[in-house]
Amino acid sequence: MGSIEHAKQYVVRLREYIERNNSYLHRKPAPLYFSKYGGSMEYITYNANKRTTWYIFFQQRDQRYMICYITNNHVEGQHIR
Repeated sequence: MGSIEHAKQYVVRLREYIERNNSYLHRKPAPLYFSKYGGSMEYITYNANKRTTWYIFFQQRDQRYMICYITNNHVEGQHIR
């Protein structure tokens, strides 16, 4: 299950989710801890499975979104409440 193909598919699903849902999802302001990746960020969540939630941090300018950082609950989830 830890194959390169599996990892590529994981990234494809994450990207598709962001592209399809970013403008519809409830956005939250990024906690101060994440300001080192950019200012005035917001984030959305992606539940990949029962154990993993991804946090996608971005800035919006006009109708464009710049993704500044992506992490999950296994790495930095303790900084998001």
